[in-house]
Amino acid sequence: MITKREKLQYVYVFLTDIAALAASVILAWLIVGGIMGQLLPYSVLDWVQALVLLVLAYTVTFFCFDQTENIVKRTRGQEAKLSIKSNLLMMVIYSAFLTLSKAVLQDSRYFLVGVVSFNLFLLPAAHGLLKKLLVKAPDSLQNETLVGIVTTGDHAGKMIREISNDWSRRVCGVALLEATGDAIGTKVENIEIKANYDTFMNWLRRAALDEVYIDVPMDSGESFIPYLEEMESMGLTVHFHMPLLDRIEEELGQPATLVVTGGLAKYVTPLCRHPLAYDPELLMKGLALLYQMNAPQPHYAAGGRRRNPNNNFRRGRRPRSQRRERREEKSKNG
Repeated sequence: MITKREKLQYVYVFLTDIAALAASVILAWLIVGGIMGQLLPYSVLDWVQALVLLVLAYTVTFFCFDQTENIVKRTRGQEAKLSIKSNLLMMVIYSAFLTLSKAVLQDSRYFLVGVVSFNLFLLPAAHGLLKKLLVKAPDSLQNETLVGIVTTGDHAGKMIREISNDWSRRVCGVALLEATGDAIGTKVENIEIKANYDTFMNWLRRAALDEVYIDVPMDSGESFIPYLEEMESMGLTVHFHMPLLDRIEEELGQPATLVVTGGLAKYVTPLCRHPLAYDPELLMKGLALLYQMNAPQPHYAAGGRRRNPNNNFRRGRRPRSQRRERREEKSKNG
């Protein structure tokens, strides 16, 4: 299921790349045509056809790459590799479109090379500006998700940094369960401590939050379940962290594969922070495997004929001693 961040990122990145491509076209037209004088006097219809094919080639190229990755987490090296790959693919697709449509501008190779060359540098620069806009000015986009955190002091810093990497979420406050009354109002990672164990539910009731991230030790058994039920009844999206899974992964030394099943699993999966695989038929597959392992296997005689393992004698024939006695009786009677 595509998330809100992924939907918005599709739109923002697409518009940013279109703007970079438009700037590349203008620079190529000014430099290649105006300064170098390598462009022939084409008609308006020829230019319209070429630009439409260019936008179509870019659109095809855009959907050939994974756009669901958080753009804020991309490094400069990753942006450079992405720019090279996407521009080379766009050039190939654009050349194919020009050839198939027999466009007049296919003779002007300088224009194509100029657009791709300028876009190689403008595309990473445009992505860098988009990152700064998403990280430093999310309020102007009016699409952020307000987040609250309920955790302990040793986990608070890590959780705040992880959530802050997602530009579509803004941490409004954190509740430290072991915090004292004097600690309320202070800050952790520039986020204000709003409540402790005694007051965190009052804070959640008053605050206008969209999501709550919870990372607490489970030593208290089921004492936290009523709070989770009340949060869900308030309309909050609850993300519950599983410390036990982290311990398992530490012992294994590698990420664990999680598989969920059941009728409500598809509704629970989006609320989990760990990557999950949804298999609605997992139980039936396990039962079928147990049946195959325990069911009697068929035996085959010589020649590939199937034979019943419970029948070790040939049917319709008597033992040799009984046949000999029958023949002796017949000879006596005859």
